[in-house]
Amino acid sequence: MPWDDLEPIDLEPVDLGPVDREAGAGTATSEPGRGPGRTWLWIAVAGAGLAAWAGVAASAGTGHGRAAPTAPTTPTTLATGDAPVELFQPASAVESRLLQRLAHYWCCHFAAVIDDRLYVVARARPPWSLVGLSPGQPVIVDQNGRSLLTSTDQETLVSTDPIRSVTVSDRDTPIRGVAPGTWWLFRNDGTIRLHESDPPVLVPGGLRVVAEVKGGFIALDAQHSRWVLWSGSKMTRIADGSSQFLAAGPQMVVFKDRCGYSGCFVDIHDLAHNSTVVMRWSRIPAFAAFSPDGLHLALASTLGDVLMVDTADARILAQTRGRRSPSPSLPFTWTPDSQALLVVQDHSLAVRNASNGATESVIRGTDGLEQLVALP
Repeated sequence: MPWDDLEPIDLEPVDLGPVDREAGAGTATSEPGRGPGRTWLWIAVAGAGLAAWAGVAASAGTGHGRAAPTAPTTPTTLATGDAPVELFQPASAVESRLLQRLAHYWCCHFAAVIDDRLYVVARARPPWSLVGLSPGQPVIVDQNGRSLLTSTDQETLVSTDPIRSVTVSDRDTPIRGVAPGTWWLFRNDGTIRLHESDPPVLVPGGLRVVAEVKGGFIALDAQHSRWVLWSGSKMTRIADGSSQFLAAGPQMVVFKDRCGYSGCFVDIHDLAHNSTVVMRWSRIPAFAAFSPDGLHLALASTLGDVLMVDTADARILAQTRGRRSPSPSLPFTWTPDSQALLVVQDHSLAVRNASNGATESVIRGTDGLEQLVALP
């Protein structure tokens, strides 16, 4: 089936890695030809996780070789409802300082969680919009262009321009699409949903899909204990099923595996060039995000360490610290032009140059800032 005709809906996964005991950066080795090659918090799939996914596979069917479902050319779209929004001028030194210091790093606006409230920030007046969400501490789980996946006591898809929102059913898992602002919805019975009015369609072989990439989907094939690139009726192995998915870009995917108290191996797969590079980090990766151009990868450990890595050779460009939070969340964001990584720290915001990892700026006095997402 021609996957190029699919137009999805916009989304990131649960990671249950062990507690870090040792600090430090890792070493990188190149392994070309190992094979080609996001969902709520990052997905843990070692050990018992495989059995859980196998249950999904059993409920969805076992026809591994079936052709993928025929998809309409117009998929489910984001933001059919209005989110309650309060518009106001910057109310504190934190908001004012961020707006002034960050405006020159990209065109227009960003989203921020400050003191347990989600804001959309733009140069327009009033510059701050408070986004109404269901009760609970908001966390930005994932981003696709100008849309966000957020979580409080519910998952909500938020369009930031204009501000609109859609509450996600607890039966569905949003998966970030390749096209900006689009998301796929996958149901917990192993089916895929493209339209609100359409009946669910069975995913081939009970695959657990976690990310869309150019040319298909990254999925866990629990029956055969492997991660695959699913494209129509074709399944291409990427990694062992014991690996844990961290993140994907349009043509990249990263897993962690062989984790222990001394750290993990991180495998970066380049789907376009059918190559893999591997690094070992003496921390346990909890979050990851590729730069928009795919040239760099940011990793955050369970203890708050942050790495900047070159995806071509897994070379570590910089190591710093991110914010430590009782509710773990993505502590960094890439600017839309891929030129800088913004790292939210306990009392400051660090701006790192993507090419060499050097610190370009440190914005201090940002207490209350929990997350920041740069928007195109």
